[in-house]
Amino acid sequence: MASVESLENIEARLHAFIKDSQSLTPSLPANHEGPLIILYGQTHLGVPQHHIKLREIEAGREAPEFKGCEVLLRGALQDRVLFQTTIHNSYLKNCTLITCTIYGGKIETSQLKDCRIRKKVIGVHNTSLTTPFISCCQIENGAAYDAEIFNSTLNGVSPMQSCDIESSLAIHSLSLDSTLTSCGVHESKLHNCEVVGGVLTESVVESKNFLTLPKFPVEIRKIIYSNVIATEGLTTGLIAALRPDSLLYGEILETFFQDHTFVLSDENQGVFKSASKTILQRITKIDLKGTKTISTSDVSIYFPIGTKITNIRMEFQGSRMNTQHFFDVTKLWFKYFGTVLKFTVVWKDSSPWKQGDFRMAPEALKGAIRVANKWLKTEAILVKGKSQEKKQINPARSRLGLFRTPDVILGPELETFTWTWSAEKGSVLAWNSS
Repeated sequence: MASVESLENIEARLHAFIKDSQSLTPSLPANHEGPLIILYGQTHLGVPQHHIKLREIEAGREAPEFKGCEVLLRGALQDRVLFQTTIHNSYLKNCTLITCTIYGGKIETSQLKDCRIRKKVIGVHNTSLTTPFISCCQIENGAAYDAEIFNSTLNGVSPMQSCDIESSLAIHSLSLDSTLTSCGVHESKLHNCEVVGGVLTESVVESKNFLTLPKFPVEIRKIIYSNVIATEGLTTGLIAALRPDSLLYGEILETFFQDHTFVLSDENQGVFKSASKTILQRITKIDLKGTKTISTSDVSIYFPIGTKITNIRMEFQGSRMNTQHFFDVTKLWFKYFGTVLKFTVVWKDSSPWKQGDFRMAPEALKGAIRVANKWLKTEAILVKGKSQEKKQINPARSRLGLFRTPDVILGPELETFTWTWSAEKGSVLAWNSS
């Protein structure tokens, strides 16, 4: 990128940044001129007029124009404020982003407050940048993962994980497994980071991991595997990294099949029908997503004899549902596997939740739940709440499989009811109508 900056210049810029950060006068947003347009997500909560996080931007300005925007997908915007919006693979310039989630794309000369920056997760068929590129921006709080950050300031960002950071200034931040080139850093922690040139003040704490996985006891290694899989899921690169070591590779695969929930849906059921029996027999947790065309009456077309499923989750949405799928699973699938310890049924409303709404699950489903309580010889635990809808992008073009999750974007919050049955210690869930 730019030529190497002298240490004197980096130190001078760092001291100026530290001084500015201690000032009580807020900096103007990137788009402080012209009419104020605020794009906002979480529209079910209403227009965020006078929201505490927007007060500094609205102060001394004419009344802003608010526009609902849950998701910005491959957009190009300039001189806008985005609040609580999910941004995918977009180009933004001179914008102010507040409490946004950013996937991929490019952002220039903007302010980011309380945002989360991540790799691109959708749009696998286009040529946009997978790695988010942040240039000449002011980043305050929030977190950044797998990003390229150039000529920017970072205050209170935690963590910055697996990032390439160049010609930037960071204070009160935490960096993990990142590369910092020609940067100025103050009152921050750097763990397993590579520092190339730049200035680190005495307040910076650097640490390294000198222990390698083989030196840990196997019990600790499995805890590490589980944490990585829970955090990163199928995106983790640790599985491929351990392939050369047959012992560690076998351990992480075993943990993966024990911990990961595999999704069987209307779109990917063909993959299950054609997958290797050896792989299918290692699966222990499944999630039935949509049962319009899944043949629940014959589990053997998806899983060979000897598969030891311990956790099953089913999901229904809206008022129209076929309870026969529910009874097929509880009667036939439980008997076929003979190893089910936990069964979860989730019902989601089809309309976005609004303040004051009172929604109820369909009577047909509630009736099926009562019957199951009787013949499973245990009462389901009911939890009522809300969950954020996940909308699939281009389902017809998605190359779904056992080890590939669908491309999704986050939608509005939905009323959600969850019933969970758990087997007693030393037993399994079984339908007993005799």
